Amino acid sequence: MPLHLPPAIIGNDASLIPHLHLIRLDAIVPFASGNKLYKLAGYLQAAKARGCQQLLSYGGVWSNHIHALALTAQKAGLSSIGIIRGEPTSADNPTLIDAKRAGMTLHFVNRADYRRRHDNDWLTQWQVRYPNALLIPEGGAGELGLSGFKGLAPRIRTAEGNTPAFIACAAGTGTTAAGLVHGMHAEQTLLVMPAVKDPSMPARVAELCQTEAAQSRVQWLPSHKTRFGRLDHDLVDFALRWLDATDTLLDPVYTLKLVYQLLYRARAGDFPRNANVAIVHSGGLQGWRGQLERVEQLAGERARTRIQDALRNAAGVNYPVY
Repeated sequence: MPLHLPPAIIGNDASLIPHLHLIRLDAIVPFASGNKLYKLAGYLQAAKARGCQQLLSYGGVWSNHIHALALTAQKAGLSSIGIIRGEPTSADNPTLIDAKRAGMTLHFVNRADYRRRHDNDWLTQWQVRYPNALLIPEGGAGELGLSGFKGLAPRIRTAEGNTPAFIACAAGTGTTAAGLVHGMHAEQTLLVMPAVKDPSMPARVAELCQTEAAQSRVQWLPSHKTRFGRLDHDLVDFALRWLDATDTLLDPVYTLKLVYQLLYRARAGDFPRNANVAIVHSGGLQGWRGQLERVEQLAGERARTRIQDALRNAAGVNYPVY
């Protein structure tokens, strides 16, 4: 069944990409929406096949991955363990409160220990401690994370039933990007904006793409000038203008910067005037809860209230601020 995309245009930018659409992965289910559901699907299947009753993974104190893992595990009747980079005092932030309420056991580690998350000896220590747990890489990366996306791209159609010439997504681990490429038609192009300034990401995505034909469908957009997880005044202003124009809240870490950069490149004339462009809204709206103080600093109390109100109504999900 095709996934039909409503057009989403903001103000005077409509002339830049007249056929711009949003793939609303943020609106799939009311408990842990977004691309994380696709990434976790393969791991849930593997846990079932191996008889694992626990899922163990790691992330930061505001991690979308940790949040989605806890709620998805609860829904599947599994327990979850989160290895958290940060201090135990962060356990009272909204992301980790949600995780704990979903039954996740939290372990806090310092930055030095967290840097060992790709070290086999470090991972073995956690596996020994939780022998019945399936270990999931950071962000749900890897082949099992990739598998959940392979069926998504063929379902993407515009409201008119057309196949978009371009699909655009942001990338953290590159798993979403590579998964989309596997299901795209040969004539489609995937536009990828790295959300992290990681020079190894193109090579990692190329490896996951597996074939040169798949690799050739990927074009890279420049990252936004801000650091990962950071906002500036222009981004907050853009998020509010987009929200007013489309009644859709973009997440602060990935999709907001993707759309901002995409329209910036459109102004530079990088896309055919009549191109169909489908943007993947990868969810992660709960991450705004870690940005509200920054929003108020940059744009004032009214901006903070506007985003809080949008969070309470986003895709029918109430993201409590606590």
